[in-house]
Amino acid sequence: GGAGGWKLSAAETVTASTTYTATVGTGGASSSTAFGGDGINSSFSGSGISTITGLKGGGGAGGLSSGNGTGGDGTYSSGGGGYAAAGTGGVGTSGQGYDGGDGGGTDGVTQVSGGGGGGAAAVGADAADADNGGNGGAGVQNLYRTGVNQYYAGGGGGRGVTSGGTGGSGVGGDAADGGGGAGATNTGSGGGAAHNNASGVGAAGIIVVRYADGAFTSIGDLTLQSTDATATSAPSYGEFVTLIENAYGTA
Repeated sequence: GGAGGWKLSAAETVTASTTYTATVGTGGASSSTAFGGDGINSSFSGSGISTITGLKGGGGAGGLSSGNGTGGDGTYSSGGGGYAAAGTGGVGTSGQGYDGGDGGGTDGVTQVSGGGGGGAAAVGADAADADNGGNGGAGVQNLYRTGVNQYYAGGGGGRGVTSGGTGGSGVGGDAADGGGGAGATNTGSGGGAAHNNASGVGAAGIIVVRYADGAFTSIGDLTLQSTDATATSAPSYGEFVTLIENAYGTA
C-alpha cells in the first residue's frame, strides 16, 4: 500500500493555554482477496493556526485480474501499487507523496505481480515481471521526535509469485509469501503485499509538535574574586562563598 502523507510546517506558532485538536489516522486494513484498505487522514488544528492535514495512503490492488492501485483526485498522499499487466499504480499528491508502481504479468493466470506502494519521497517501483513484485517508494527522514533522524512514510512492497519487493526505507512493510509485513509503528508507512495470503496492515501516523521551551543566552567565563581580611582571633572554621553572575550583570 501507499504511505500516508508527509507534512512539515515551520510557519505555525503554538501557545500555552490554547486547545489544539490532533487526529492521528490509522493505517489501511489487511486483505487476503483483492485490494488492501486505504488509510485515514491525520490532522492538527486549533485557534490561531492553519489546519495541517496529512492525507491517507491508497491501498494496493490484488486478485487475478488487472487492477489499478488506489489514489488520485488530490485525496490520497501516495498511490497503492497496481496489479497484473494492465494495472497501474495509484496517483500521489504533490507535496505529500508519490505514485505507486505498475503491476506485471498476464491477466487471468496465477503468474501476476504487483508494483510497490508510493512513498513520501519517491515513487513505488514497477513490478520487474510476472514473478517479482516492485519495491516500495522511499520515505523521508526527520529528527524532531527523537533528536536523531529516522524514516517516516515508506511505501509497502509489491508481491509476485516468486519474490516480493522490500518496503521503502526499512519502514514500509516487506512483501512476503506467508503474509505481508506491517508498516513500522507510527510512521504512516504502507503494508507489504502477499502471495495467496493476507497483506500487511498499514501503520498509523504520528503528529509531532516541536517548540522552544525557553530562551537560551550565552554563558560568560567565571571570575574569581578574593578579599583578604585579618582575623581578630584564631578562626575555628573557614567559609568559601561562590557568586555566579549571569550575562546581564545580576548576581
